[in-house]
Amino acid sequence: MYGYDSYGGLHAAGIAGAVFVILLLVSFVASIALTVLGYIKFARVPGEKLFDFASKDAVGPFLRFDTFLLERILKILYMFSALFFAFTCVSAGISLLFLDFLAGLITFLVLAVVIVLGEVGIRMGYESSMLRVVIARNTTQIRKALGQEDGSMPTTPFADKDHGQGGAHLAGGALASLPHHAGGARLLDKQDGATSQYKRCPSCGARLSPDAHFCGSCGTRM
Repeated sequence: MYGYDSYGGLHAAGIAGAVFVILLLVSFVASIALTVLGYIKFARVPGEKLFDFASKDAVGPFLRFDTFLLERILKILYMFSALFFAFTCVSAGISLLFLDFLAGLITFLVLAVVIVLGEVGIRMGYESSMLRVVIARNTTQIRKALGQEDGSMPTTPFADKDHGQGGAHLAGGALASLPHHAGGARLLDKQDGATSQYKRCPSCGARLSPDAHFCGSCGTRM
């Protein structure tokens, strides 16, 4: 009698283990399929490719790290991890039903809480990694916009390209944000160390003679 019970328990455990392995394989395949479908439908930018090996223009940005593959890979891994974790927990609950039906039902309730907490933990972990990638990507885009990757100065509407006096006009542009009065002009004159020799236009910062009544650059009345 004792041996029969032991054999029955081993047999049920074997069935439960086999069911879990089969369900685990099914969960793995299903997670891959759903990840691909979910990424294409919800996460992928239209026309986006993970990496275009046929395009020569994609090699340079790839080697310079102008494009971040990690951002796309993290999205794919997150969806797969979340799906596979949930499917694995469900597979464990179903397999326990073959071992003990009542214990399987109780396990399902416990696994429901585990799935919720696990999904939150997975999400937080991937969000932390994604945050670093987004910061790196935005930093690269800002550097490109400022023109600092090739060592050039950022272009400003106050740069004087014809006479090479970008610094003076840049200061004049900063002065334009101040109230248009003589105090701002005198401030720039003092910085140049020649207050008594000339004055500046309060609008564009151009250098003018002391007796000028109009700005020769912007036409502002002095």
